[in-house]
Amino acid sequence: MTTGEMPDEATLDAWQFDLSGQERIDAFGNHAATMAPGVSGRAELLTLQAEFLAQAGRLEESRTVFAAALEDGGWTTLHPKIGLLEIALTLGEEASADELLADLLQLYREEQLMPDACVEVGEALEEAGRLKQAHRWFTMPLREIDPEELEDGDFLLLAGRYRVRRALGLPMDAFDEETDAMREDAEDDEDA
Repeated sequence: MTTGEMPDEATLDAWQFDLSGQERIDAFGNHAATMAPGVSGRAELLTLQAEFLAQAGRLEESRTVFAAALEDGGWTTLHPKIGLLEIALTLGEEASADELLADLLQLYREEQLMPDACVEVGEALEEAGRLKQAHRWFTMPLREIDPEELEDGDFLLLAGRYRVRRALGLPMDAFDEETDAMREDAEDDEDA
């Protein structure tokens, strides 16, 4: 692996799964520091470092690194604004969370967020007790889909939506029924 370039998949896996604590955080951060801003992969390394900082409870450091990933502007698996939203919600920074939600909604409308990002936003909102907003985020990607044409890849959206709808006391609908059917199919496959 050459410094200044994105590490290969095996190296990334080793950092994520074989290292822990500060050693893992440093692996991502130190390598990102060797890369020029805007180089492909740098924002992703920063985002991963920020996620591990957040998992360690180091939210202010995580926020700084998510902001650096956002400034870099490169592609990331998790949009840095979702990480910033999770931190704002955890810290009870309601105004900041609302601003980030508005930004994320605009990104979604511009088709810059995929359904898996909506799952992340929905789960963050659900955990923060913002159930109506969570319901919206779990539902948005499903609006153009017929409940009978759902795919396995939709399950995380459906499961989140189902949980939130039960918590809100909403009645079962066609999506909820399909969620139950998908769960039953999965259980049948496990039993087979």
